[in-house]
Amino acid sequence: MQPNGFIKIHRKLREWKYYDVPNMVAVWLELLLRASYEGTTYRGVELKKGQVVFGRKELAETLGLSEQNIRTCINKLISANQITIETTNRFTVATIVKWEEYQFCNDNDNQQNNQISNQQVTSNQPTTNQQLTTIKKEKKDKKDKNNTFIGACAQDDVWSIPLLSLFEEEFARTISSNEAMLISQMENDYDDLLIRYALREAMTRGKKSVQYIDRILGDWKQRDFTTKDYEEGKR
Repeated sequence: MQPNGFIKIHRKLREWKYYDVPNMVAVWLELLLRASYEGTTYRGVELKKGQVVFGRKELAETLGLSEQNIRTCINKLISANQITIETTNRFTVATIVKWEEYQFCNDNDNQQNNQISNQQVTSNQPTTNQQLTTIKKEKKDKKDKNNTFIGACAQDDVWSIPLLSLFEEEFARTISSNEAMLISQMENDYDDLLIRYALREAMTRGKKSVQYIDRILGDWKQRDFTTKDYEEGKR
């Protein structure tokens, strides 16, 4: 398992035919998070990028599923051409097909984004400059109001850090696949800034738990508690 770093999950995951099957999503994300991002050796087995060693029993215990559930999910992932499997006398090695698409930094994506940005700036320079100035001012205002974020996130770019990365930095550990799914659901249900405030609130209480933060957000939602309320010191 890879203890550090990031993977890239596109929103088109929601269009995946197995997206509404929780077991499939849990197994798929767990394999993605465990896969090696560089060549390595595990107990004498050489692993290439995008490969992960696993056992059905161990994976079942980790995810709280039965071994039959794991077997079914693995077979479906193979049929969907998302993984290939090699079995040794000791381990099962899964290879993520198109592993590069899940890497956090993608040179092709960056190049395309830069080209689009350059075209937009060239075609509409005054408007773009005004927008950039406004965005920078808004970010600065947020930093001025909240320049004491808890723990590792007391850095200047706290507001630009992806939520999953922010949670991992604050918790000082890798987020599990189930926790990642819950964070993704939070992003769908709540304002990004409000989630960050809820994370801060949990950390001040010494609660390094995604579930605890979700309960905070649920309580705030019931009380119609907003980001403005938080910034004004209301609790």
